[in-house]
Amino acid sequence: MINMKKMISMITLVFTILTMTFTSSFADDQPSWEKGSGDVNVLLYYRPGGAYDRMNQSVLIPLLGDSYGEVKAIRGCAKMIDYLKNTDEKVFGIWDWFSTNVPTEDGKQNPCHMEMKNIVSIAYSFPYHACHIKGAEGRGLDDFINGKGIRVGINGNGIYKGQAADVILKANPTAKIIPYSSSRKYLPALQSGEVDYLYAGQNRDWMDCFASTDVNETQYTNFAEFSSSDIADKNTYPVFVAFNMSMKEATALAKKIHGSKELPAYFEVNGDPRPLPKEVNYSRNKQLRFLMNWHQDLLDLM
Repeated sequence: MINMKKMISMITLVFTILTMTFTSSFADDQPSWEKGSGDVNVLLYYRPGGAYDRMNQSVLIPLLGDSYGEVKAIRGCAKMIDYLKNTDEKVFGIWDWFSTNVPTEDGKQNPCHMEMKNIVSIAYSFPYHACHIKGAEGRGLDDFINGKGIRVGINGNGIYKGQAADVILKANPTAKIIPYSSSRKYLPALQSGEVDYLYAGQNRDWMDCFASTDVNETQYTNFAEFSSSDIADKNTYPVFVAFNMSMKEATALAKKIHGSKELPAYFEVNGDPRPLPKEVNYSRNKQLRFLMNWHQDLLDLM
C-alpha cells in the first residue's frame, strides 16, 4: 500500500524544487530599482539587466541626482509609446529610434514610432565591427574580404539587416549572411563555430575585431577602405528622448551626460570604449536633419 503521507511529502518536495528552479531562471529579469524623490522618471522598454538598463543605472540615474524619480519599465516599445503618450509625468531616456521608426509592411506608421519633437539629441554612436574568435587560424581582414563563402552573423532585425548586408556583400560578394534575432543568439553562434565572423556592435574579450564603421576608432581598419557601400563608415545612433519636459531642461541633461565621466566609464567597463560622435556638437535642428537623412539611407536598403 502506498504511504499517502510519504507521497504528499515527495510531491511537495518536487513542487518546491521546480518553483525554485523557475524562480532562479527568471531572477535576472526581475527589476530591483530604487526610487528617488525627484520628478524625472527614466524609461526602459528593453529587458532589465540589458545594455540600456545598465546605462540607466550607471549614467542617467546618477547624473539626474535629486531630480531622479523612478524607472518606468514597460517591456516592448509599442506599450512604452502608449504609456508615454498618455502620461503627464516627466520622462527621459534612451531610444532606439532607427528601428522603431521603420514603417510596417503595409506602409503604415510603426506602433513604436517616436515623434521628432520628442528627440532631444543623439545619445552616442553605436559602431559596428567585424570580429572573429580570438586566435582563430586564418581569420582576419584578408579572409573577410577574399574568403569564399565565409559565414557572417548579423543582427537580422528590420533596418539593421539591410545595413549589414550592404556593407558586407560590397566587401565580399561570396559571403553568406546569417541573420539572428538578438546578441543572445549571434554571440553564441560565433563561439560555437556556427559562423566565422560577426558584424555587430558587441566586442568581447574572447573576440578579435579588425574593422569598424567608426572613423574615430583608428585601432581598426575602417569598412570604407574595403567596402564600396555608401554607409560603410556610418554608425547607428541611439537618441535621448523626453516627454513633459521643456527642451531646454532636456537638452541641459543631455549635455550633462555628454560632458560627464560616467558615460565614457560605462563604455570602458563594458570593454568597448568609444569617443562621442562629432554630431553631438551640432545644433538640435542639424542633428535631427542628420538623423532623418541617415535613416532614409537605411530605409532605401530594406
